[in-house]
Amino acid sequence: MTTHLKPKGFTLIEILSVLLIISLIALIAYPNYISYINKSNRLDAANSLFHYQALWQQCVLNVVDAQECLDNIGLGVGSSQASLSAHYQISAHAEASSVIFSAIPVLNQTKDTTCAQFTLDSLGHMNAYDDKQQDTTMQCW
Repeated sequence: MTTHLKPKGFTLIEILSVLLIISLIALIAYPNYISYINKSNRLDAANSLFHYQALWQQCVLNVVDAQECLDNIGLGVGSSQASLSAHYQISAHAEASSVIFSAIPVLNQTKDTTCAQFTLDSLGHMNAYDDKQQDTTMQCW
């Protein structure tokens, strides 16, 4: 009496087919994932710029001197601070009638060339620029 045993396991063709499908899904999903990460990290720039602008405005109400207030919040001449989640470096400089706060990406966020710099002035004007200094405000803010 002979019994026929069914083979257990998967064939090489089945395993390769599954690996091919997984690779195709990963190939499609990875760029979308990176785009999502960059966009969510851009919120760090915006939140940090608004944070430092608010600190500066609170100081100006009491002190009046714009540059002294920048010094008080740690953004005086030649100084900068890490953004709230450390994806950007925040700096500021006083101009004739306003102060401009800037956020420059650091670490892995430097790969986001679409939004390579964010600016917010003391009057609330928001701008963004790519790595070639082209205006990308509509995409980034």
